[in-house]
Amino acid sequence: MKPALLETTFDSRPIRRTVILGVLVVGLLRADGMIAHIAAGQGWTTTITLVNTSTFAQPTTVWFWDRGGSPMTLNVTGLGASTGYMFTLAAHEIGVAELTGSPTRTQVGYATVVGRTVAGNSIFRYSVQNYPDFEASIPIVPAVQKIVLSFDNALAV
Repeated sequence: MKPALLETTFDSRPIRRTVILGVLVVGLLRADGMIAHIAAGQGWTTTITLVNTSTFAQPTTVWFWDRGGSPMTLNVTGLGASTGYMFTLAAHEIGVAELTGSPTRTQVGYATVVGRTVAGNSIFRYSVQNYPDFEASIPIVPAVQKIVLSFDNALAV
């Protein structure tokens, strides 16, 4: 991505502005929600909790992606190595899945959720013997097709 260079004047002095626009396209699949961060392996686990907020059954699929947007394989407790998992949540039902990884390698990325009436969160935990556990939680947020980030760095020349 190439920054655009704009020149204007202020008080008879030229001012250069570098404007950088970035676009993030979310997955190749249709997604209703996004989990911004997941981590598994080398002491990290991620627990994903999904809640069907409707009065009808909702098929739900979660896909794992690495930071570059490629499918990522993680161990899902009770399922094994997988690039995602799928189940049907009954009305107002909660589904929980724990993601684990290799003891010698940490995998990080994000997840997309397909299920229109599903809410929830992700808790990623770092646990190492003889140290207190570290936990953080992030909500599932509605997926967007693109995010435009602008940056304006005005410099007087």
